[in-house]
Amino acid sequence: MLCKICNKDIDSKSVKFYYHFKNHHNLSIKEYYDRYLKKPNDGICSSCGKPTKFINLKHGYFKHCCYKCSNNDAEDNKNRGNSISFTLKNKSFEENKDRLYKNTITTVSNHFNCSSNEAANYCKENNITNIAQLDWIKEKLHTEEINEKISLKCSLNQKAITNDKRNELNEKFFKTCIERYGKCVFSTNYVYNNIHFHSSWELAYYIWLRDHNIEFEYQLEPILYEVNGIKKKYIVDFKVNDTLIEIKNDYLLKKLKSGEDETLKSKYECMLKNNVKILTDDDIKPYLKYIDEKYGKNYLKQFKRSKNET
Repeated sequence: MLCKICNKDIDSKSVKFYYHFKNHHNLSIKEYYDRYLKKPNDGICSSCGKPTKFINLKHGYFKHCCYKCSNNDAEDNKNRGNSISFTLKNKSFEENKDRLYKNTITTVSNHFNCSSNEAANYCKENNITNIAQLDWIKEKLHTEEINEKISLKCSLNQKAITNDKRNELNEKFFKTCIERYGKCVFSTNYVYNNIHFHSSWELAYYIWLRDHNIEFEYQLEPILYEVNGIKKKYIVDFKVNDTLIEIKNDYLLKKLKSGEDETLKSKYECMLKNNVKILTDDDIKPYLKYIDEKYGKNYLKQFKRSKNET
């Protein structure tokens, strides 16, 4: 795409494309679009005249301000119908057949509250190939006996893994993590000196502690706690001067405190019981500032793992 300010050709698929306007022209994407690309009636709802939201440079603004206006637009409704009809007509018979069969399995699975495999077997046994047959099938075959049979299968599948078996699998998982990474690591986004970190915040705090010759431990031995009879392991981020430190952003901390499920509630109680100190957004800012000033603004990014890394 050619920049209309400096006539520089920029790859619109590159990240540099989005930073070009801000870094070189001190403009946001929206400001650039409004000045140089905006067309008459852009940003105004075609149904009610209210302002609409900006999408991006390629698509500009939404045509409507809300779903209600969009649904009331006769022209849009006509185009939607034509689009669906065109898509179906241009797909091969086998593609349409396969799509309908998958939708049928999903519908049966949701209706009987069973797995996809059970739904597929059910459809196969009763020669169901598309959703149009379901009303007839429900009337003829959806009896209490069938419901009871499917419910029993689902119940047996749920109870197949006992709490003891789950605990055994968890132990195996932790053992594998220790053998592979030396620590109990669930998922890591950064690798620094062959040490795995969950976030750039943890890495920044780690480097700050090391640079200031402060004795600390990272990723301690797991602390055990239970959720409905199932053993869980909580791994504290740091131990500094006999104080356990956990790094959480404000959003995750709020979610943790909410106790919206039993696991979060039990984990937070475990943290309180062990006097874990939590560093949040404001607490971590000085350490990020230290990294920026000493090593450079983008220093931590070089340690970020790519999606293809294992």
